Amino acid sequence: MATFASNFSSCGFVQESIETEMVQTDEGEIWVNFWAVWEGTIASNREKLEMPVHLTAQFVKGKIVKEHAYYNTSEIIAAMVAISVMQTDTTKTP
Repeated sequence: MATFASNFSSCGFVQESIETEMVQTDEGEIWVNFWAVWEGTIASNREKLEMPVHLTAQFVKGKIVKEHAYYNTSEIIAAMVAISVMQTDTTKTP
């Protein structure tokens, strides 16, 4: 079974896009926010995709106890479906 990352020849966060902040809520909770652009190049066709990402994590005694992730994978899913359809079409025999 292929992993998500195995579909990409390269992927990761664009370093220049990374922003972080730590906040303390009125209730004393500590949260760390992370914003960045994830970028990946599809291995089979070299198509480059970008996806904005926001993560927020609550820390208690130095450990993450809650995490929320916000991103839209629709462009990546559409690209993977298109590749799958192309591969299926080329394996069909008349």
